[in-house]
Amino acid sequence: MSSIRFRSAAFIIAVAMSSLWLTNSAVAGEKQKTPDLDRLTDANFPSLFHTLQPPKVEPWKSIPWHISIVEAAPQAEKEGKPIFMWQADGWPLGCG
Repeated sequence: MSSIRFRSAAFIIAVAMSSLWLTNSAVAGEKQKTPDLDRLTDANFPSLFHTLQPPKVEPWKSIPWHISIVEAAPQAEKEGKPIFMWQADGWPLGCG
């Protein structure tokens, strides 16, 4: 029985260490990509402005979304497609 516990503990430690390594490498990679944000200057403004722009192509905008489930149900039934419903409650300016 102690062999199973040892293997389980070793597996958990290995997963935890690899998660920490992956997280650290991802954070280190992001730090190299971001412009210097300590002060906004004329030199770093174009880089910062470019970083903050939304993507040119946003595929979700091409989907004909319905705000009302009452409007979406007949169309989904007619086309034989499922309904994706997103519901949230709480603070009106964002979930939180």
